[in-house]
Formats: sequence, C-alpha cells, structure tokens
Amino acid sequence: MGIGLALAVLLLASCRGEASLTPTAEAAGTASPAPTGEMTKTAWPSQESAPAYPPSGSEPATATSVASVPGLPPGYPEPAVEPSAAPVVVSPTPSGDQGAGGYPAPDEPPLAVATATAGPGAGGGYPEPSTAVPPVLPPPPGGATATSPPTASPSPWPQATLATAGTAQAGGATGTPTAMPTEYIGRPVQSPPPPETTVHIWHAWPPAQSQALMQVIGSFQDLYPDVYFDVLYMPREELRGRYEAEAYRGRGPSLLLGPADWGAGLYDGALVANLSPYMNPQLLAALSQAALGTVQYQGAQICLPYAVDGVVLYRNAALVPKAPRTFDELVTLAGEATRAGNLGAFLERGAYYSLASLNSLGGQWMDANGNPAFNNAAGLAWLDLLADYDRAGTATFNNNRDLELFMDGRIGFIIDGTWSMRTLEAAVGSENLAIDPWPAYQDGRMAGFVRSECAYLNINSAGNEQYAALVFMGYLLNSEVQNLLAEVELIPAVLDAEPRNLLSQQAAAALAGGVAMPPMPNERYWYAYLDALDGVILDVFEQGADPATALQDAYDTITIRLLELRAP
Repeated sequence: MGIGLALAVLLLASCRGEASLTPTAEAAGTASPAPTGEMTKTAWPSQESAPAYPPSGSEPATATSVASVPGLPPGYPEPAVEPSAAPVVVSPTPSGDQGAGGYPAPDEPPLAVATATAGPGAGGGYPEPSTAVPPVLPPPPGGATATSPPTASPSPWPQATLATAGTAQAGGATGTPTAMPTEYIGRPVQSPPPPETTVHIWHAWPPAQSQALMQVIGSFQDLYPDVYFDVLYMPREELRGRYEAEAYRGRGPSLLLGPADWGAGLYDGALVANLSPYMNPQLLAALSQAALGTVQYQGAQICLPYAVDGVVLYRNAALVPKAPRTFDELVTLAGEATRAGNLGAFLERGAYYSLASLNSLGGQWMDANGNPAFNNAAGLAWLDLLADYDRAGTATFNNNRDLELFMDGRIGFIIDGTWSMRTLEAAVGSENLAIDPWPAYQDGRMAGFVRSECAYLNINSAGNEQYAALVFMGYLLNSEVQNLLAEVELIPAVLDAEPRNLLSQQAAAALAGGVAMPPMPNERYWYAYLDALDGVILDVFEQGADPATALQDAYDTITIRLLELRAP
C-alpha cells in the first residue's frame, strides 16, 4: 500500500458514501446552547474560552464504546494504490512513566516523542494494515455486491483520473484491480481498516453535538462494522492539558477533536502529526481556502478542519430587503433604511472584527514568518474602509451597542461573529435575519476572520489504529456528514455541503469568502497584534493621529513584543 493511498486515504473517506445520516429527532433543529451571561466584544472571542459542557465542570469524563451497528451498505470509494512506494517510518513509541507523576519535573529529561516522515517517492507512503484483510468488502445484506458503486445519486466530487496500466476485470474486480488508479473514486475500499481495530477519540462536544458524533460513528460503522470506537468526553478546559500530558508520554487517543488555535502549540510540541503526506489534491479542493488556512503552519497541515466559524456581515431583511454587492451599494441601502428611529448600519471597527479586510484589500497584516506587514498602502486602505463606515451610518468599537440595537430591530447591518447567529435569529426572527457575502470595496472587498474546529492525529498513533483513524477523519468531510453536523451548529468546512437551515447555508458561504485566522504558538502573539492595532484605530479615529504614523508606531510596538515572546 503506497504513496497513492497516502495521498488519497482521507479522500476515500470523504467521498459520498451510502451510510444513513438522517438527523435524529433530537439533533434536527437543535442549536448549541448560547453562551450564558452578557454578550460582550470587549475581549476578542477565544475558542479556548468557549462555554464548556457540563456547565458546572464538576462531572467526570465519560467514555462510550461503540462496537455494533446495522449491516454493511453498498460499496465505498477505492483509494489510489501505488505499491512501489516506501512505507512511512515511525520511531518507536515511548512507554512507561517518567518520574512519579504526569509531566516530567523541570529537572528531568523529556521523553522521546514519536515522529513520522512520509512523502512522495522513496521518502514515504502509507503503511499497509498490519493484519491480513479481505481484498474486497463482504457483500451487504440483500445480496448486493460490495464492488458495485453507489447508485443513490451521482457523486459531486471530481471524476476519477485512471492510469492505464492495464484493463480492469469486467463486472467489478475481486482483489487488486489490473488498472492502477491515481485518483479512483466510486469503488469499494479494497483494504478497509482491519477487523477489531479501535479508534480512540477525545472531545468536548456539548450534548447535541455529542449525539451527532455518535450518529456519524454509527454510519461509519455501517461501512466498516468491524472498526470499534472508544469515545471520551471531558470538559473543554481540561481537554487540551490532558491530551498534552498523555501524548507527551507516548499515549493518548488516536484523534483529538478541538479548535485549530490549539494546533501550533501542539505541533511545536511534537504532539500531533503533520497530515500533509495524506492529503489528496481533490480533498484539498473540496475544503474552503479559509478553512485550510487555519490549519497550515510552518509548511505542515497540523489538523483537518471539519467545521468553521468567524466574523460575518448580518442584515435585518425587514429594514434592508436586498444584499449589497459593493460597499457603495451598502451605503445606499443603509441610507434608505435610516428613518423612523432606525439606523441603516452600525459597523464594528475593532481589530478582531475588521483586520481581515486588510488582507482582502491586497495586503497582509502578518507575513509568513509571523512578523508585521501592515505599514504600507494596504494598511492605509484598511483605515480608509474603517473611515467609510461613517458613510453607511455609524461605527462602534468593541462594545455591544450594535448588538443590542440590532436585536431590538432598529439596525440594518452589523458585523459580528457566527457565535451570535442563533441569538440574533431569536431576536429578529428567522425570516428577517440574513448573512450576506462580503461586499466589494475599492480593488478588493470587506472580509472577516475565519476559525475552525478540527481533528488532530496523535503523533503516537501507528499501524492499524492510525489507518482507521485517518479513514474516519476523511469521513468527517463527507458532504452528508457535514450536513448532519450543520444540524447541531457546526458550520460546514467543505464547499459542496448543503445544510438544510438557510442561515447555516449563508454562514458557510460567507465564511468561505473570509480570511483564515492563522495558527500562532499561543494567544500572546494574537494579543500583541490586536492590542497594537486596536490602538491604531483609537489613535486615528478618536485622537486624530496621522494614519501612516499610527501604523508605523504599531509596527514598532509589535516587533518589540515579538522579540520578547521569542526570546529563549
């Protein structure tokens, strides 16, 4: 099993299958609980500080094992196979304890951490499952052959490109096909995860999402009934620390489900694997570029995004019936809506909610090395946009007045996060709330930051467990799986998903046009930028400072702060 499978093992699982994914009565239409307490924007929202379930934080972690589901449905897509590539090399996994407790004491030497290398040609490939497996899946109930392609509906995925090394056997092969595909879609897996392989998953999903996860696992087991799952819930505030401690010691789950902003720290600590060797170009094309950008760090893909959230443009359709295509059109529509005590637009200037527009206007607020890159014409264009907010109505700065008035039905446009989506919907009505694509501005457009939730592959995962975990990771990107997750407020990361809820559809489309919030080693790097750039906004719009001077001062401040953060 070689490099073709290495590049397609995630794709094979994300292609459309025939497993049942009908939302349960409990999951359908069930939103994640809204954050408790007063809504606030004074501190930029953090994925790490999201409300944890259970709310009290006192309940112990719970585990659920899933081992049996209904019979196997029709066949599942075949991965690409190139048997000549060398296998992945994985260093021995450390075992045993060091010291008396969890992490080694400061004066103890660290444990060796497993590392993996894989890549094209002689440098890598995907490991063959270590136990013998049938060359084709057994037939499903009813006598249908497992080699027949799905017939429910045409796959929206790109069509296969086949190498012509020979002619495949007519009627569906039994065993390795004569034709060796480079991207083979629509054929059952010929090397499914070996029987009785167990995938261990740790997560902090709230109840409705946990139920949806179990439903996804059940549908996966419709395809692979001999793959077992051990699923462990723990409060979000405990999840990362527990994972780090266990992975550092050579243990931990196969997969960790968590926010992408954990990724840089986990990768720098050699606790999660680089997924780049396993990513197929077709799979990459299926994901939004904004979602991909949240998980690309130092040339590696540090996790696989399965859901996104971020900053969007909200519109009250009762006041503004149509979406603007350009900022000038937004100004016109907002002016028409400003009457009878209503205000057409109340737009947020705070850096967390506006800085992404600097990138969409042709610049960079941060370069590939993490250094500031905004003190230029693009930075000035960003400040021009913020100044033009006053043409549309008025502007706010990191407070809730815009949200409050929008929920009272008195504002046409606001900028806020998708985490406020259901709260705003409840306030103004689903028939009135819309999320619009970002309008064009000058030679670019407005934009908002995009974050993601993703699946991390444990660096210690190997062999059959790693194989099964990668297949399941890819399955999370199946468009039907994505549609199911959208039922519980996980906005799809793939472009071909079709959520039933209109607002979820609009959110996914708007976020696909957003700007990725890139991984950073820790949140102190974020605050270095956001604090300084919030200072620019205050200096320019409240103190009348020269924009170019304010940008240069912020550049100098951030540069000094980064030197401090990077110091040994």
